[in-house]
Amino acid sequence: MKKTKSDVFFLFLLIFSIVFVSNSLDVDAKKRKKRVRTANFTIKKEEIRKDSILANGVIYQNLWLGDGKSHFSVHLLKVAIHNEQNQLFIGKSGSNIAGLTDFFDYLEVENPTEAIYGMVNGSFWSAYNNHPIGSTFIQGEILVMDQYKKWSSLFFDKNCTPYIDDFDISGTIFYKNYELPINYTNKRRDSLGLAYYNHFYGDTIPFVKTRSIEKAIDSAYKEWYKDMKEFLVDDDTELEFDTLSYIEEIKASLRQSQLEANTRKYLCEYLEHPNVNKSYKVIVRKYSGSIIEIPKNHCVVSLGLDFPPFINPQAGDTISVLFQTNIYQNIEFYCGLAGTPSIANDGIYLHKAQSEGSTGRRFINSQLTRTLVGYDKNKDTLYLIAVAGTNSANKQFGANMKDLEKIAKHFKMYDAINLDGGGSTTFVLGKKNIIRSSNPTTSRKLSVFLGVKKRK
Repeated sequence: MKKTKSDVFFLFLLIFSIVFVSNSLDVDAKKRKKRVRTANFTIKKEEIRKDSILANGVIYQNLWLGDGKSHFSVHLLKVAIHNEQNQLFIGKSGSNIAGLTDFFDYLEVENPTEAIYGMVNGSFWSAYNNHPIGSTFIQGEILVMDQYKKWSSLFFDKNCTPYIDDFDISGTIFYKNYELPINYTNKRRDSLGLAYYNHFYGDTIPFVKTRSIEKAIDSAYKEWYKDMKEFLVDDDTELEFDTLSYIEEIKASLRQSQLEANTRKYLCEYLEHPNVNKSYKVIVRKYSGSIIEIPKNHCVVSLGLDFPPFINPQAGDTISVLFQTNIYQNIEFYCGLAGTPSIANDGIYLHKAQSEGSTGRRFINSQLTRTLVGYDKNKDTLYLIAVAGTNSANKQFGANMKDLEKIAKHFKMYDAINLDGGGSTTFVLGKKNIIRSSNPTTSRKLSVFLGVKKRK
């Protein structure tokens, strides 16, 4: 079979990437092979290093938790959940499912007028398409529907009451006498089934990418390598950059554009505000068999090639949409994100890394910078925590999963969950990332943020 120029380019790129990445990782691996001291100790003592009231119902503390010899340095936001002056929120970089930004740009560019008291990094995210991993929704609008493996999730209802559990979400479109299951949200993997899009996907369906595949690969690799050098030192929770996997994601994105080029797409305007576990009505405004735009307060219903022609909504028709959780179906949820593993469940402090699908020894056992979120039994207080990394000279240690159990127990969290950590760990007060004391105006580029702000 005759090789095309594209085939030759990919072959050259793969060989170059494998050699270059291998050499780079060998150099960095030698640096990381320096023995890092670890410690196993019981929390017997709490020393308050800093203590300040940020707002009514929002307290910041820096605590040393240890046995008098070794300690964890814990940055803590204690938030009164039902204080009417404050609002817990989940924020998305770029207001786009694939958006990534550091905390400074998130504050200054995307939310310049909001009074944000504090926030931490949120979801893990894919290194290839940049989408948050696991069920994710903001102000009732779905970004990612499906549960990932058996990961846990943190959902909030309309009153900001939190729930950590084994959540999964499914979706259904109701049109006339038809109940049509939603197969995909903000993506399409094949030409069959029903895909549901909202403004978090992009401006149009298909979304027209402005960069060529060569530039996309080059840019993604440079960004990953920059992160690895600047943020991921001694952070073994991160995956190595896999050029083959990234190329497959690029191809999948291009295939999606091709698949959506000829599907039947219906632009619908919200008649009711979307929420999870409550159906909402939309009205069909426009049909397209090629490209269609997605303004805010709209969604697009895309019917695959397996749908018969008589299922053909017309402009002015009303459709009902329902996204529903597998548990707590009587509760309307407002926003949510996923993490892993669960650290505390119903007051039992036993992490569930293996049962949720994480088996990496370094991810479970290394004492690293971590992010932990939980709440008390009565759901009066939410705890947002960043555990600083190891500083052997100061007898300070990062946390592994067993250590997070100790920390959750110390604060009497009834339920708690581990969020993205390592190089992603971010703890923002005002306009500073205090977890990075040496360079507090920087953070890794992140997908999702979790925080508390002044209610408007």
